[in-house]
Amino acid sequence: MPSRKTTGAILLSALLFLLAACCPCRKYQRLYGAPLVGTQWQLVQLNGQDIPNPDSRFSLHFENRRQLNGSSGCNRYRAACDAQPNGHLHIGEIAVTRMACPDAGTESSFLEMLRSTVRYELDAKMLILSDSIGVRAIFQAAGTENKQL
Repeated sequence: MPSRKTTGAILLSALLFLLAACCPCRKYQRLYGAPLVGTQWQLVQLNGQDIPNPDSRFSLHFENRRQLNGSSGCNRYRAACDAQPNGHLHIGEIAVTRMACPDAGTESSFLEMLRSTVRYELDAKMLILSDSIGVRAIFQAAGTENKQL
């Protein structure tokens, strides 16, 4: 029997899929949402748990649809990626600095989430990353540049 958390993640994924198919929602995203590329994304939730992140220790930035970088807690990372306009996302090998970190567990979970991500959704100022099972992370836009998808 699926756990409560798994069932919730499946329902949330289904809801996000339905919302993504909604034309007025896409229009709202184009007018008021943060673009994938050029936005500094700050982690707010990882694996269903709220993550305190006032100093942007956990961040994600798409330089373009083929390259991303950010901070994974106390280390910096960089990776090649393939971010398709339809929401499919593949993240390649992740290069990470090797500083000793006090919260290595959360950093490890963050990097594993990136490795397993196969899909992204944009919802106004939020970026939602999912793996093949469901939502893994939610990011909030810290600032936007005038770049469009």
